[in-house]
Amino acid sequence: MRIVADVNVLISATIAPLGASRAIVEAWRHEQIELVVSEPILGELEAKLRSTRIGARYRITTEEVRRTLGALRTQAELILIPTAWIRPITGDPEDDAVLATAAIGNVEYLVTGDHGLLDLGSHMRVQVISPRRFLTILQGGASS
Repeated sequence: MRIVADVNVLISATIAPLGASRAIVEAWRHEQIELVVSEPILGELEAKLRSTRIGARYRITTEEVRRTLGALRTQAELILIPTAWIRPITGDPEDDAVLATAAIGNVEYLVTGDHGLLDLGSHMRVQVISPRRFLTILQGGASS
């Protein structure tokens, strides 16, 4: 199963020891799913992990940021996103880059906690679902 995990899912997995987002990242680490990322996703993740609002608040060290990004760059599938593929769909350029990553990455699911993306339901044959819903599917629950 191929997925794109939105930045909010990757951040939750980094700061919370339990929960659906952490379980999804652990499933990827155990090769139960394939994770697809792009430079726009990694850039946004790095910026947020280094920010005062998230990085400082949760005491995320420079080494943790480096290790997280290094693992994603080397162990996830890193795809290139041509600028022309990032189209204004949601009104949020970061969300539009995530949608482009999912479309170009040929994934089945875009996993996100972002209500603006979740409201889409699907985009270019990619189902947009919450981390909890994805875990249900991963654990053998119904896919619709």
